[in-house]
Amino acid sequence: MIAKEILNTTIMPLTLSDTGLTALNRMDEFKLDTLPVVNNSEYLTLLKEEEILEFNLPDISLSEFHFPSRIPAVNQNQHLLELLKILTGYNCGLVAVVDERNRYLGCITQNEIFKALASLDIVQNPGGIIVLEVNVRDYSLSEIAQIVEANDAKVMGLFTSTPPDSTRMSITLKTNIIDISPILATLSRYDYSVTASFGQSDLDDLLRDRYDSLMNFLNI
Repeated sequence: MIAKEILNTTIMPLTLSDTGLTALNRMDEFKLDTLPVVNNSEYLTLLKEEEILEFNLPDISLSEFHFPSRIPAVNQNQHLLELLKILTGYNCGLVAVVDERNRYLGCITQNEIFKALASLDIVQNPGGIIVLEVNVRDYSLSEIAQIVEANDAKVMGLFTSTPPDSTRMSITLKTNIIDISPILATLSRYDYSVTASFGQSDLDDLLRDRYDSLMNFLNI
């Protein structure tokens, strides 16, 4: 999924002729704390509500405002994950989208990005989840995929995370089957450290708990 596929063109950007008060009113209109700033369709930066309030700018034109930071936009063909990187890296409520000439095309809000992530197959489709921990130098995607596929399953999605200054990495993968016990057994034989798993047994426990709760409610 790329930026132009979830582009929002209904949120009007700010221009340099707008005042801080105009910006605050527009943010209130769209229920946002951040808005793009453009100059003759060229993208400049994002303006945050806290910046207007901190520098007491209600009656000042944005052309006179020294923006404390220049928040980059994403190209319309960039992947969804790049949007998430800017969203979290700059702690802003939306991401601006531009073309190859830095012309403003629209924006994508935080909620729209999260909805797009939630629509991915790795989230929507049923399946088991396995969390592994390995040494960074030992990580092999092909070996992990082979282990999963040897148990008549497929890897539907995988992501990794490595803490700063660590030689260990965490691997989270989702399979297309709920009963992952055979996969867990094979991973154990290959000396993989499984730190968490969510599969058929977890579903069975959930159903059992709900059944017990229902029986208690009915006093049976």
